[in-house]
Amino acid sequence: MRLRDTDPLTLRSGTSQPVPNSTLEELVDRLIQVSGRPEEIHAELDEARISLPFLKDGGRGLTTILSCLARRRNIKVAMEIWHWMDKSNIPKCVYHYNSLISVCEKCKDWRMALDILQWMDKANPPVQKNEITYSAAISACEKSGNYQIALDLLDQMEKTCEGKSVIPYNAAISACEKGLNSVTALRIFDRMKSRNIAPTVVTYSALISACEKCGQWKLALDTLQEMKHAGFGCNVIAYSAAIAALAKGQEWQLALQLFRELQESGETPSVVTYNTTMTALERGLQWEKALDLFDEMKRNHLPVTVVSYGSALSACEKGYQYIQCLDYLDEMTERGIPKNVIIFGAAMSCMEKCRKAGTFVCYVL
Repeated sequence: MRLRDTDPLTLRSGTSQPVPNSTLEELVDRLIQVSGRPEEIHAELDEARISLPFLKDGGRGLTTILSCLARRRNIKVAMEIWHWMDKSNIPKCVYHYNSLISVCEKCKDWRMALDILQWMDKANPPVQKNEITYSAAISACEKSGNYQIALDLLDQMEKTCEGKSVIPYNAAISACEKGLNSVTALRIFDRMKSRNIAPTVVTYSALISACEKCGQWKLALDTLQEMKHAGFGCNVIAYSAAIAALAKGQEWQLALQLFRELQESGETPSVVTYNTTMTALERGLQWEKALDLFDEMKRNHLPVTVVSYGSALSACEKGYQYIQCLDYLDEMTERGIPKNVIIFGAAMSCMEKCRKAGTFVCYVL
């Protein structure tokens, strides 16, 4: 699970009148139905431009349609709308470009997002990029892990825009997380604060995740403490990321401490929180505590996953608990949770350590 910022396009609307949701959805449904047949898409749009008030001016309502296609992750129809706008001589403004880049972001097509930025420069006259433009493009790069390009875009934005939104910085930090570069993530964090842009809980969570991916558990813990001092309190996603960092650093005491601290705050730990804490305990050879936490997870009626069972089986291996290992395998079958290579590997390792490999072979067969 991941915290999400507000969609970049909601920072400022490109429409001056509300668009009826039912009418909009019906139009988008029809466009998707004829996807792959450009002439029919163009015909639908020609008819809609005549009959629907919000499309009569030709341009403003199209940003709303493109935004709807972004939510549905349909770049094919969005591009056909773009071609239809060219064919119909409909002027394009920054809102149209921003909406199309947002479609690329949702579809994880960062190359097309960068192409659209170039289209803005080549337009006659050139279309001035704004903070929303860069936010959407950086987010597109973030989803593909292209942190260096995301940083270049952030540099361009700071040189050309006077905006104060936290969204592009959060996206750039997340890009660094995917690029396994916690040092650069911290630099971006410092840059935004130097520009008097207040970090949000999304910012802190992304930075903690970047530290976790790079094995920087002390830095992750410091960032979590700073988040709490900033008044954000206990956040499940941030705590889960910090616990994951502690698991990698084999700091099971601190991981369990954070887990209980989260519970005492009144927040409900997620499946991810339980899984990462169990991993920390299992790696710290605290197999009994890990299995106790697994039982607690099931008592609280949380949807246990294959990852949960993987941690439980690894704990069984550490404690030479082969009977419990077999019980968990049966339990997975009863719950309809498919077993993967990691599950079978952990189970086999447990049975081998207990000198019960033959029993496991019979069980599998």
